[in-house]
Amino acid sequence: MKKFAITTSLLENYAAHNEFDGTYSWKTKTGSTYIVHAKSREEAEEVRSLIEVDDDYEKTTIETFDEVGDDFESNIVKWQKERGVSRVFYIDDEIKKGKSGHWYRRRGQIVGQLVDEKYSHLIGKFVGYVDNLTLGKCVLEIEGDKRERVA
Repeated sequence: MKKFAITTSLLENYAAHNEFDGTYSWKTKTGSTYIVHAKSREEAEEVRSLIEVDDDYEKTTIETFDEVGDDFESNIVKWQKERGVSRVFYIDDEIKKGKSGHWYRRRGQIVGQLVDEKYSHLIGKFVGYVDNLTLGKCVLEIEGDKRERVA
């Protein structure tokens, strides 16, 4: 299995937050880094159409699409490690193809030390979601050791 890193840029139409009237007010937002696990570059390219968006509300564009080593870390992950982030540790979205042929994305974060006491049972654990990118819907919620399917 090969590993590919995709970085994106994002423009958001702030004029479309309420009822969209055809007015555009594009604002640059932070893009994302996606880690794609695939058998080949050709297979990894299948996710391009699942990531790129160009509509009245958002424009997400792929900036880089590179094969990387197993030890790859995005700049945001490196930055957090250097600074010892202690509340929430954001990790890159991971994308893999399921046995069904559908592409799935795991997104979320690791809970850090400085959280409210009611979340202390999650310290050091993953909290997030799994999306079926092919169908365009969330299919699983993850909170530490608890997993709940979403209908």
